[in-house]
Amino acid sequence: MVDYNINMNQELVRFFVDESGDLSRFDKKGRSLLGQEGVSKAFMLGVLRFDDDIESVTKDFEDLRIDLLNDPCLKSIPSLTQKTKLYFHAKDDCSAVRREVFKLLKKLNAQVQVVIKRKKELIEDSLAVFEHRQGKLSDRDIYKSLVSRLFKPLLHKNDSYNILFATRGKTFNNESLTDALEQAKRNCFNSWGIQNQSLINIGHDLPSKHIGLQIIDYYLWAISRLFEQEDDSYFKVLEDKYSLIWDIDDTREKQYGVYYTKKNKISLDRIKKL
Repeated sequence: MVDYNINMNQELVRFFVDESGDLSRFDKKGRSLLGQEGVSKAFMLGVLRFDDDIESVTKDFEDLRIDLLNDPCLKSIPSLTQKTKLYFHAKDDCSAVRREVFKLLKKLNAQVQVVIKRKKELIEDSLAVFEHRQGKLSDRDIYKSLVSRLFKPLLHKNDSYNILFATRGKTFNNESLTDALEQAKRNCFNSWGIQNQSLINIGHDLPSKHIGLQIIDYYLWAISRLFEQEDDSYFKVLEDKYSLIWDIDDTREKQYGVYYTKKNKISLDRIKKL
């Protein structure tokens, strides 16, 4: 596991990685699950980098949690007493909690990058793999591919990196994550000729133990609302924090998809509907 209490010099960068949505594609009879209740229309992988002092940020969020738990107006809300008391999680937190968390998030010196894989195209990819290889496209293979894409432009500017992934069942292990990040290095060299010699320390843990994982969860929730519910209200609060949103399967203009950046801004009227 990564020790985030070590003394860090300015050359070390911290990344926190989480996902939004699910990789469910077929039922037990091989039928598409797209459109079924509880099944997402996309799978998103996001990475957070923030350069603020992590101990100070952790304290700010813990102080907020204590204030919320002691608020007499909120004590009767089940999600607060059962879930928020343990850690912040955007999907489970009530609107009053989210509002206060978003206020703190706006103050962070943060950068967020997200890759988006649409479920419709993911199902088509899975069927193509099965047809040509007589095998299955595993959740681990999909996750590895997205990790490689996400980190391709992120691992060549500093000497060392600590990358902490939110633990998620069997979608990855240390070996698959290492393979994915090495592939990201190779892709960086193949595209830009940049040789990457940086030291990478990989870990994974529960979001309840790391405020960075709780923060990236909120950023992903906001972008998920934008795509899945066509609700941009939460995204707009934090839009200046997203340095890249890569919609891989929106190939209306480019085969590699669409890169939304601070110059090429994303909006509801520009994205391809899920």
